[in-house]
Amino acid sequence: MTESNAYLAYGITVTTESLLYAVAAWPRLQGPFAFLDLVAKRQSKGTLQATNARGAPHSAIELVPIELWHVVRHKLVDLELEKAEAEHVQSLSCPGCREAGFTRWDTIAQACDDGDWREYDGLCNPVREQVRLTFLSPFFSCRRIS
Repeated sequence: MTESNAYLAYGITVTTESLLYAVAAWPRLQGPFAFLDLVAKRQSKGTLQATNARGAPHSAIELVPIELWHVVRHKLVDLELEKAEAEHVQSLSCPGCREAGFTRWDTIAQACDDGDWREYDGLCNPVREQVRLTFLSPFFSCRRIS
């Protein structure tokens, strides 16, 4: 008897940069995720109850549809990932870009075009130098400066 198998694989490309931000944001998301999971669980079972500030037995929060809670969850993740990216960019950016408040690589790429970032002393650590080469290479023609 002949046997055949069919497999379907679905892949999502994940960059190292996005994993870095996700790892940084995860501790701040654990509490809100637990809350949102509890709300979803209680709402699906019909046991979600809340009182409002005036002490009434029911609150409008009980009427919020589950789809809106999913939107809240996604927005929270977006905000935390943006915050993690901003913290990482600030830790590797030059003093001028830090003072200017640039929090994204693309804004630094446009503003820091005079090359000062290549001579920034904070990147003398070999690991940080490799991080700089990895993350900034799409924006600049990075090369090691001796």
